[in-house]
Amino acid sequence: MELSIKEAADIIGKSERTVRHMAQTGRLRARRIGSRWVINRADLEDIGKKGKRRKAAPSAPAEPPRTAHPETVPVAETLPPTEPRPDLSGALPRPSFTVSFEPAPPPAEPGSRDYPNTIRELDAFAIATTILSGIAEARRDPRADQTLLEEPEEALRTFLQLLTDGVHQPDLRRKEALFQRAQSKACAALSSLIHYNLVYPDPDFSRLAERIETHLLMSLQELREATHRRLTWRGRVITAAEIAIERLLEQARAITRGRLTERLNTFERSVHRALQHAL
Repeated sequence: MELSIKEAADIIGKSERTVRHMAQTGRLRARRIGSRWVINRADLEDIGKKGKRRKAAPSAPAEPPRTAHPETVPVAETLPPTEPRPDLSGALPRPSFTVSFEPAPPPAEPGSRDYPNTIRELDAFAIATTILSGIAEARRDPRADQTLLEEPEEALRTFLQLLTDGVHQPDLRRKEALFQRAQSKACAALSSLIHYNLVYPDPDFSRLAERIETHLLMSLQELREATHRRLTWRGRVITAAEIAIERLLEQARAITRGRLTERLNTFERSVHRALQHAL
């Protein structure tokens, strides 16, 4: 059975933002259908089982061998019985490149005037940083050609710079041009990784190249299409309508003094979703 991000978040008791980030970085097996992430329920149940193991009580420290000399007993085993050694076997792996702000409001709908709130909410950003960290990890391989790996690294760093500039660019035409340049840099990184494996068989970058082609470029294309729709006459009218609705709801929040904030937020998201379908 296939589940959406929201359904998966309800089942494992995490926020939608957390589940989306797990899917983006590969910590949760998921596949993209257009702009949506789809998760298999069986994979989700495995995540739930791992979560239970992480919550298990720490095991008691093992007794030192009776034949060991007193001076060779490890320091951790000389602690008092009331201070057991912490069990780190179920600790989560360190994220490669992410910043978490919790609690966080739900992200805006993809394609809406306010999406994304920050660069870190973009699929393209999470995918690109994961690929960049994969190349950095491959640099530690003694077989790696450092000179050839500089090309895809430089292309991806420039991609992230252009992506960030485009997200925070208020002018839509300038934004579209920056996303176009970012796409060229992603293609340059893809061709550099393919060229590397034509010269050297190891390290193998076929999986990273596939992620660029099937995930990174697709998510960037969605951003470009959403920006282009905003440049049409219909898009401008809808943007003006969104601004008017936001001002009206801000006044309503001020009048109610926070008593109906949650209902107003739900209403605002519903209106924005309806306007997106009109684009």
